[in-house]
Amino acid sequence: MVEVGRLTQQTYIMMARQRRITKLSDKRPERVRIELQPNWNVYQLQPDRKNPDYKLLMTGSESALALQLSQLGWMEKMLDHLLNASDLKFEDWFDVWAAGYPELRYRVNPKLPTLRTNYPASNVSNSTGETISKWRNEVGSRPAYIEWKPSARKTAKDVGLHRTIEYFPDRSQNKSVVLTGNDKELIRQILQIHYEGGGSSEGMDSTVSTGISYRGAPKVVLYFLERIEDVEKGYRQLEARVGFRLVGKTENPNGTGDLLTKANIRNLAQRIVQNFLQPQQFRLHKGRESVSYRDKHQGLESFVFATSASEGINLYQRICRVMEIEFDNSKVFTSSNQNPTQAFPITPPEVTILGNKIKPPRRRPVGHVYFREAKLFLEMLNEPILLCDYNGHIYNNPD
Repeated sequence: MVEVGRLTQQTYIMMARQRRITKLSDKRPERVRIELQPNWNVYQLQPDRKNPDYKLLMTGSESALALQLSQLGWMEKMLDHLLNASDLKFEDWFDVWAAGYPELRYRVNPKLPTLRTNYPASNVSNSTGETISKWRNEVGSRPAYIEWKPSARKTAKDVGLHRTIEYFPDRSQNKSVVLTGNDKELIRQILQIHYEGGGSSEGMDSTVSTGISYRGAPKVVLYFLERIEDVEKGYRQLEARVGFRLVGKTENPNGTGDLLTKANIRNLAQRIVQNFLQPQQFRLHKGRESVSYRDKHQGLESFVFATSASEGINLYQRICRVMEIEFDNSKVFTSSNQNPTQAFPITPPEVTILGNKIKPPRRRPVGHVYFREAKLFLEMLNEPILLCDYNGHIYNNPD
């Protein structure tokens, strides 16, 4: 029996050497059945020759190893397609983006035929006879970019796996930002720069895209609210918000720009009081016409819904006085619907939802909103600073 036991042990040892068993830790292998032994190879795979520290272990039978390698191959192709958007080249996308998508001329919604685009493919006239220029009409102010590439002695992998560009939102201005990533990521970052401010809807900030991001610059927001006694039964109070940036100012002593002081804030609050609370509380008549003021380099790029262009112009003239900049009527844009009564009914008809009749929300409701308060938002403070309000508060903190 002893000889038989030794023979069995020797047999296992020989099988382990022949089949390159990677682990045979049982001290009494004769008690382990052969089919339970790890009788397959273990390989160390180095997917990238230029990165010797990146290694993978693969184990299994020969057929299993072949299957794993095949899976790695198609997974690599799939991930490359998803991450690098091989079907969408950045250069092709950028050419049509900078030109304003000139071939996409059919900009309508068949279900909402009265809805008009804010980015027309050609010059159009609104209901008042004013001409709205096509999007990207000025070639000299279209976006542009410079690509940063390695020297001839370097490869892309030597300096980084992604593309790097210097992006100019307006090629006529010497202002740019460095972006890096694959094709899809570059496209996403550019769109984020242009639409970071987002659009506007009822109850949200009345801001539009700035073209150039002034995020980080002190921001002032003016709030307007409908008086409670004027609220129509079944609806909430009308609101409006308009914001602007104090371009060139910073609250950070180590930041770039002129340091914002308490004296600056006191003067700012006083100008708001003079223009929105004296001699009486300012009132804006909200309505269906969009009035915007676009001067992104001064930090003012927003729109409001008003009953007329003069209502919106009156508002922006006051804001310009607060900002201490000259009002420029060439920076005012208006747009209106061809059939506002149908597009934006004053009282939308009730609809039945799950057996209950409800009032749907109003779009561009008409009513008066009054100046309520102004707040200053600073990047390095968690809470905004109340500049002034209709109750008589005014920022007056001493130095």
